[in-house]
Amino acid sequence: MGEERKDKYGDYALLEIPEKERRSMLAMFIEWTSVVTCVAAIWGGGALGVSGDAVTVTIAVIIGSIILAILGGLIALIGGYTRMTTYGIMRYPFGRIGASILGLICSGIGGMLWFTMQTWLAGVLISSMLPGYWFTNIVVATVWSGILMMITSLYGIAAIIVLSYLLGPMFLLLTYFGAAAAFEAFGGIPVLLAYKPATPVSIGALITTVVGYYAIGMVIVSDISRYGRKPSDGGKAWAAHIMLFNTTLVLIGAFSIMLTGSENIALAMLKIGMGYSALAFLFLTQLDTNDNNLWVSSLAWVNAIGGRLTRRHWTAIMGAIGTIWAALVAYGFGPSMQVLFDFGGYLGRLIPQMGTIMIADFFIFRPYVLGLKDATKRYKFGPGSKYSIINVAGIISWIISSVLAFYAEALGVTPAVMGIVSGFILYLVIATICHKAGVKYEIGEWIERPTGF
Repeated sequence: MGEERKDKYGDYALLEIPEKERRSMLAMFIEWTSVVTCVAAIWGGGALGVSGDAVTVTIAVIIGSIILAILGGLIALIGGYTRMTTYGIMRYPFGRIGASILGLICSGIGGMLWFTMQTWLAGVLISSMLPGYWFTNIVVATVWSGILMMITSLYGIAAIIVLSYLLGPMFLLLTYFGAAAAFEAFGGIPVLLAYKPATPVSIGALITTVVGYYAIGMVIVSDISRYGRKPSDGGKAWAAHIMLFNTTLVLIGAFSIMLTGSENIALAMLKIGMGYSALAFLFLTQLDTNDNNLWVSSLAWVNAIGGRLTRRHWTAIMGAIGTIWAALVAYGFGPSMQVLFDFGGYLGRLIPQMGTIMIADFFIFRPYVLGLKDATKRYKFGPGSKYSIINVAGIISWIISSVLAFYAEALGVTPAVMGIVSGFILYLVIATICHKAGVKYEIGEWIERPTGF
């Protein structure tokens, strides 16, 4: 059996994590901290800074971070119990094909799009640091940045965690010292309170964008939490890093724009006086962070397609597509922050309810409707395990809740909250009624192969 369960696709993409590969809560905390310790988190905050006043943005960031911490912590706990990737877990609430489709939407394509965004931001950073050279042109810099990030990601999670240990703490120190200096030099609280954006948006839109920035990371949190030595280690590490670092880094980005009046974060950093060496270090941190996006994207494609292509093959494919797309964004939009704000808003309307449907299935439906009280036995994985092809309750719940999220603002409701709550309730209602009435909501049967596919 040990030979049959060989890790064919790499990084245990379709297999449960063996005991020898499990990691400490500190290792996961540092890895997740490295995900937010990047120019993208601060740049995302800058996009909020041109869209709301200081008080409204602060409230939105805190509320959004609390949502991310709670939901992500629960999803991480599922990974801790099952030792399986997000896409393996999705096979139960969405079905085998449903999991493949939503996994591709969430991180197969979503992760690649985040790679695209962060590659573009790296190009903007380089072009702002060293303007006037052909190799620092925003399009050219975007292309060679993407190639570097793709190469790093080819080495998998071990290389990512090594980089995280080295770069994460240094980046945080640099960022916080720079923020303190800016706060003192540019007027502090009075200037922040006096700031008014040219085109303000609603607090609901701001909250949705905050959630959207990290929605993919929240849904796929099990990809890392499954490595935890204890089931709860991943959830604790996730919640801690969200509240400690995601909140503060996004606010630093927003406040940097408000205090300096700069058009973008790179220019704000230069105006603050961080210097070229500091910005070069930020680029190195961006390199570390962005390989995570390709890593999770490759896991989703392996789960969906299987076959002869391994995780490394998909990393190269998605990296090439993402780099080309990033170059097109750089060519078409330059350093415009509106691109990043809109991107976060779309993710905040489409992605979070995938997670709440998973939570509803694992923590409510299976223990209280199906009677599976033991959390370690609610999901079964391994050769011969059977899944439905499509779980109609899960797919319909996601579609309806996503539509509701896009129309929520017209009803005066925060889009992300609408999607999260409606997805959770719809799944429980549809699945429970169908189960009690004897109506078949799981269609077809898929039997797991020895490779995990």
